[in-house]
Parts: sequence; structure tokens; C-alpha cells
Amino acid sequence: MKRIDWFKGDKKLAVAVVDFMRCFVWRSEINLKFKAEQEEIETGIAALEKLRGSCLEDNIPMMRTTFEARIAQLDKERKDQIKAEATYAPTEADKTLKKALADFAKGKAGKTAEDAIIDWFNAYNLDVDGSYLVPEILNAAGERGDVKKFVRTEGSCVTSFNGNNCYKMVFMKTYEAMVNAGTIKKQQVPPIMAEKYAPKAKKGNKKA
Repeated sequence: MKRIDWFKGDKKLAVAVVDFMRCFVWRSEINLKFKAEQEEIETGIAALEKLRGSCLEDNIPMMRTTFEARIAQLDKERKDQIKAEATYAPTEADKTLKKALADFAKGKAGKTAEDAIIDWFNAYNLDVDGSYLVPEILNAAGERGDVKKFVRTEGSCVTSFNGNNCYKMVFMKTYEAMVNAGTIKKQQVPPIMAEKYAPKAKKGNKKA
């Protein structure tokens, strides 16, 4: 397969990929922070049951309402912060790619997913036709369970091409390739994400 020379691409490609990944990481970090706070409130709600039979029992409904209002407020704050700080602003090439993949997923006449991806890279002056990357992106995108397709094919098919996930994989697989090629720096892992997802040491491996 043809090798990709990442150093020949337009610098705007690196800018787009880095910003997409910045939003991906920051959005994940925001979600984790708000989830932790929400779980604390939910623990407080569960603890209200311990007040039954006490002099504070009459206050349980009011306290529950206060807790639930805070959870709703947190959800709004989370969405507002993601919109303001962690939402990728697509370029015209990105918009064209996303539409082409969505149309392909819907079975509309037009470009194939492969052609749409190749054209997206061409917009950034990078030729990936015949390389390993396009099949890798398509394999990573996978399919999704599709109830509509199940109904419309009278039960003979139940999966369909996932256009939205394919759009994300274009950026994520490109990010991996560019990091490995040394054309961009890898994203730093935020401490809250490392604490949540890093492998935990097994109890039997603890040092004395």
C-alpha cells in the first residue's frame, strides 16, 4: 500500500485535527467533573431515607426538591460549558465530509464513504488514495444497530453504516497517524481522566 507523507499536507490539517482532539478530551473532562458532583448529590438524596422517623422527616420533600433542582442546574451548566469551550468548529471541508457520509449512510446517491474521505484529505493537499488509512478509518467506524432498517427490510437486515462515527474516526485515526509520524504532539491526559480510566494495580501486586 502507498505510504502517506504527512509532511506534505496543508498545515490546516494539523490545526483541524488538533482542535478536534482538544474538544474531545476537554469535553470528556467536563463530563467527568460534572458527573462526580452529580454523584455526590445523588448520594445525598439516598441519605435522606435515613431521616425517616426523625424530627427532620417533614423536611425530606423540600430537601429532595433542592437536590434535584441542583442536578438539573448542573446538567445545564455542563451543556453550556461544552458548547462554549469544547465544541469543534468544522471547516467547509469538514462540513462537506460529514454531509457526504450522512448521505451515504442514508443510501442517497452520491459519493461513497471512501471517496468522501479521500476528497477530505485532498482538500488539505494530502493524497491518501490507495493507502492503509482509508480502510482503517472505515473499519474503525463500524456499523450500528438500526431499527428503521430492520423494519424497512422486513427483518432481513438490522445494521447500517454509522456515518457520524465514521466522521469522528476520520479525525481520530488521522490524529493517531500524525502523532506517530511526528507531525503533531500528542494530547496530554488530564489527571481526572487518568484517575478514572488508568489501569488499577491488582491487590496481590501491592508492595509490603
